[in-house]
Amino acid sequence: MNTSRVVIVLLFTSFSMAWMPVPAAAREVNSAAELLPDTTVLYVEAAQIKEDVSRVLNHPMRERIESLTVFQQQDVAENLVRLRAAISLFEAGMSMRLPVAIETIGHGGIFFAIDGDSSGIAILAKSKDAETADKLMDVVLSVVRTSHKGAEPRSGTYRDYDAYEVAPELRMAVIDQWIILVNKPKLGMAIIDQYIDAGKSTLANSREFKRARMTRKPTASLWGFVDVATIRESGRARELYAGRSPNILAELLFGGLLSNLQHTNFATSCVEFSKAGLNIEILSPHQEAWAGEERQYFFGKAPQLLSANSQLFGFSAHRGLSEMWLRSGDLLTDNAAEDLAKADGQLSTFFSGKDFGEEVLGALGDEIQFVAARQDFSELALRPAIALPAFALQTRMKAPQETLPEMRRVFQSLVGFINVIGAMNGQPQLDLAW
Repeated sequence: MNTSRVVIVLLFTSFSMAWMPVPAAAREVNSAAELLPDTTVLYVEAAQIKEDVSRVLNHPMRERIESLTVFQQQDVAENLVRLRAAISLFEAGMSMRLPVAIETIGHGGIFFAIDGDSSGIAILAKSKDAETADKLMDVVLSVVRTSHKGAEPRSGTYRDYDAYEVAPELRMAVIDQWIILVNKPKLGMAIIDQYIDAGKSTLANSREFKRARMTRKPTASLWGFVDVATIRESGRARELYAGRSPNILAELLFGGLLSNLQHTNFATSCVEFSKAGLNIEILSPHQEAWAGEERQYFFGKAPQLLSANSQLFGFSAHRGLSEMWLRSGDLLTDNAAEDLAKADGQLSTFFSGKDFGEEVLGALGDEIQFVAARQDFSELALRPAIALPAFALQTRMKAPQETLPEMRRVFQSLVGFINVIGAMNGQPQLDLAW
């Protein structure tokens, strides 16, 4: 054999191997924020899927919810049967029970995002391994083929990764451990580019996101970030940033936040599971001057939350009700302020001519509490078809010695009015228990 020819062949083979395209190696990405563009305006992550699945399955509230009469209604029960059938098919395809499947698919977290640049929505999940992600893709494609009577779904390839249209305007791709669903191809391509190249600006390294990230609690089941400044500057949701509430209830609950949204750059939300239920916390940078004089009533120390047996919901807040009512013309939209002015006249008549905002609400303190609890009708022979929860609204009078007699008379008048209306409609009469 010609030795020089062998050497040339070996050199050519080595050269060809050196220049042969190599598939992108899987790289470690801990969070979807490392893949999403820095134009992302909304980001939500559930990073403790295994712990949260266990909490939900073993939570005391689960039995309370499942015992609600709404789940016993025929139409709801029929829908639950269909849901269980779909779950059984999913479990068969994944070869594992639903809780285990959720834990495995979301092993590294499940994420939701909205991108301001592309107006795209993305759902991402980091599975335990690439095999799990591929298996989920097979299950989804099987369902799509069945719904299309055996026809293959539309597909495309970008940088050696396949994407499938699994629903109208919804594309799915698998990148190693990552499962990606997007409604805009531009956003999907940006995510793939970032995974392969890792050189572009991302949400994770944006300045405001880094600041917001400091508010995340290690025990949070859900954590969310909103780029308030970008949304505000885009001109979208103008009513939200106008600083005026559509009604008095919205003002009572969120009025101070509306003033804050006109100035803050971002807001975050944190959800934690506890034995008592869910703890929800909303945070954003705030300066006292942002609230203005008209919304100083909104800010202050809230009283300790009330606790009741079989409690479903609790709300505790500091609110200067009288000041809020008197300044309603500056706080509400024009239509809402006009409607409130009419109601003010009627309420003043009901309270024996007293000014409702200044004299009635002015007699109440700045601490309000609301609590709702599940009612037990098991001992009644006739159970209501719709079991409404029991609820209570509590506040304190500033000078009870002076205002208690008047409040009692008003309450008696209210009960009498309700009884008159109820009697006309064949309803049972209410009675006073004091």
